[in-house]
Amino acid sequence: MALGTVFARLTGYLRSILLVATLGNALHADLFAIANTIPNMLVVLLGAGIFNAVLVPQVVKADRSGDGASYVNEVITLFGGFLLVATVLITVAAPGLTRLFLAPQLADQQFAGQYHSAIALAYLCLPQIFFYGMFALIGQILSARGAFGPMMWAPVLNNVVSIAVLAAYLSAYGSVADGCGGYAGGQERLLGVGMTAGVIVQCLALVPYLKRAGIHFRPTADLMSDRMRATIRLGAWTVAVVLVNQLAYGVIVRLASGGAASVSSCTGGAPDGGTGFTVYSSANLLIMAPHAIITVSLMTAHLPGLATLASTGRLGELGRRLSSSLRLVMVAMMPGIALIELLSVAISNLVWGYGAGASTYERFSPTVSCFGVALFFFTAHYVALRGLYALEATRVIFGIQTVIAVVNVGAAILLVHLTDRATTAPALASAFALAYAVGSFISWQVLRRMVGTIELRRILTTLASVGGCTALATVGCLALNYAVSGDLVARPTTKVGSMATVTATAVAFSALLFLSGRVIRVAEASDLRAVFAARGHHSARDEVEGK
Repeated sequence: MALGTVFARLTGYLRSILLVATLGNALHADLFAIANTIPNMLVVLLGAGIFNAVLVPQVVKADRSGDGASYVNEVITLFGGFLLVATVLITVAAPGLTRLFLAPQLADQQFAGQYHSAIALAYLCLPQIFFYGMFALIGQILSARGAFGPMMWAPVLNNVVSIAVLAAYLSAYGSVADGCGGYAGGQERLLGVGMTAGVIVQCLALVPYLKRAGIHFRPTADLMSDRMRATIRLGAWTVAVVLVNQLAYGVIVRLASGGAASVSSCTGGAPDGGTGFTVYSSANLLIMAPHAIITVSLMTAHLPGLATLASTGRLGELGRRLSSSLRLVMVAMMPGIALIELLSVAISNLVWGYGAGASTYERFSPTVSCFGVALFFFTAHYVALRGLYALEATRVIFGIQTVIAVVNVGAAILLVHLTDRATTAPALASAFALAYAVGSFISWQVLRRMVGTIELRRILTTLASVGGCTALATVGCLALNYAVSGDLVARPTTKVGSMATVTATAVAFSALLFLSGRVIRVAEASDLRAVFAARGHHSARDEVEGK
């Protein structure tokens, strides 16, 4: 299971890299990226949020009470039918729906070709909604029966198909020469049908495992049993949280789509280096890798008993456990974030400096840096959120997420208005950082009131200690960069130079961090090593046992 998740992420990153190499990082790429993102946004609203939040425990309860088979039939029939009808209606409404996610200027006559390409791609991508939804539904049912692996591995198949489609596109049409233009009919069909085929393969890959898990689906007319009503009721606040998040993200997509939509640069004028949705979403995907590797892994290993502590009323212990988790996570995350800031240009070159992105990879660097700052606050909020979910404080979570969404949208609109097109994506990433700075502050204050103590002094002491060590290592690396290149930030232009920069900086930073850590003692450092050692042992054992 763990290996499947790793391969899914690695192939997902490869897909992102190939997408930029093939389509570039300007308006041309944004048109496809937005059309291919809309189904992901809508499927969460149409039920995937409920599936992920409440379906597994409901299936487990149904199995224990002896009516598991009828409940599964009811779930698949009801939600499958709803997803099918909704997908058909949404696909028919593709032109109006697509316009909601595009900046107003893209409806102007100067962008008529691009606008029509966006709609054509949306028609071909929107059927993904049904298959994404069924994948989430079947995957959660399998998880409830103890079959976790298929849902972890199936996205690899989707990514492999997507990579093959992009490779075929690259072979047939080459890297994009005009970063502003629309698509020809054949290009639209290859991308749209190909990406949708990947989602279909991902969904169908789960079907054979239903029988192995003892599930024999039969459509049923009994669609609103007491258990189904309880499922919908339990998922109501989850849907509300998802709705707020997706509405905010829809505004961000619309703002981002205008970043690369410059009349001047798209009609023969001088290019203005506009950054839009492709830059924003690709940088966000990359920056979430440390979160997945460090934060999620540590939380999984360190907080298995949160729900138990909450349900038994041991709130003080719950607060101390969360405090310890935050301190451990930040011991790893803060140095990682500093390295991201130091190496943003070199990382951008290594990740996106190929094909159509070979000469424009530096457009990613400011956005990566801004998301690096955001990662600190996002991580703090994530840890607090685990505690709030353990306390089943869904209404409180909804309120906090609403504040985050409002701040994100408000700051994004303001910052995009105050900056030029070249800084659209960094402005949106900065708004994201500000929103989660506010959200993390609120979530920890609320958590402290609910559990009584979060050991704030210990948290601040750890942050100050780790921050001091990280600052000393960062200053040392900046001085080293200046001594070697005359610039505080290394800006290698070749792949060999970028790799050498990443390696040398990582080694120097680690050495300086170690030396500063000998002076500024960080008690949690040894605990962190122990947790990762235990996590690695358990992961290896699980792989051997086939879990």
